[in-house]
Amino acid sequence: MKEETGIEIQNLKYKGIITIEYPNIMFIFDTFISKEYEGEPQEFKENISEWIDIDELLKKEKILSNIILLDKFLIKGLIEDNCNFNLHIKVDEQENIFGIDYKLEKDNNKKMK
Repeated sequence: MKEETGIEIQNLKYKGIITIEYPNIMFIFDTFISKEYEGEPQEFKENISEWIDIDELLKKEKILSNIILLDKFLIKGLIEDNCNFNLHIKVDEQENIFGIDYKLEKDNNKKMK
C-alpha cells in the first residue's frame, strides 16, 4: 500500500483515534503503526503528514499543544499488539487544554495481558 506521503507500507495495524476538539472545529486523526516500510516521506502543500519512528516518538516529551501525553497508557496503546486507544482532547482558541478523555481498549482479536 502506498501512503499519501509516498511511503510504501506493509502490515499496517490500526491503533486508535486522536480527536482534538476546538470550540468551532474538530480534528480527528486515525493512528496506525507499521514496522515495515520503504521510501522517505514527501511533503505536499495540501497535506502535512508525518511518519515517526516509534523510538523517536517515545523520546519526545511533548505532543499536541503544551502537555505530556506519552504516559504509560498511551505508550501501551501504541506498542502493545492487543491494545487500541481513543484519545479526546478539548482545547480553547488559544490551545489551552481543558479536558482529556483517554480509553485503552482491548483488541477483540487478541487477549489482554
